[in-house]
Amino acid sequence: SPSRFAYDIDTFGSSEAFASTTGQVGNNFESQAAALVSLQKEAARVDLENMEQEYLTTVEQETKVNGLLVQEAWYGNLAAKPGKLKAWGSVLTEDDVVGPLVKVTEAVQCLVDKHRIVVTGGPETSKSTIRGFYNPLPRGAEGTAALYILYRFKGKVHEVTVGDSQSL
Repeated sequence: SPSRFAYDIDTFGSSEAFASTTGQVGNNFESQAAALVSLQKEAARVDLENMEQEYLTTVEQETKVNGLLVQEAWYGNLAAKPGKLKAWGSVLTEDDVVGPLVKVTEAVQCLVDKHRIVVTGGPETSKSTIRGFYNPLPRGAEGTAALYILYRFKGKVHEVTVGDSQSL
């Protein structure tokens, strides 16, 4: 599974099981890490396909009551690019941050329950384990992942950014 391979790569620098499963020769950290991101990306894509009805239902329910509708959600390295620091109140765009990022709008909308998004946090948690998410940062890269959400609630636009292990 991608999570076992991620553990092996993070802990040991490579995964013999990963190499044999993917047909890779040798224990090259960079190639295994890149292949792992591809596996995680594909797993997130499948999750989103499986969540389509849940997403549509949640949007319909929240629209009826002017509830919480996610406009944009991004997960990845949200550090500002040099010279791209935004003024207070301006909306974050993909071009403003270092990245890499993955768009998680639909996955975050599926987290809405009774007009709230609740995601637990803690030192050993990562939002990359949420259905429809994966961590786009290369293994060993500088920077940490965070989650940015732009949403509408009761007709007003709000935004929130939380670190990878922070609660929401």
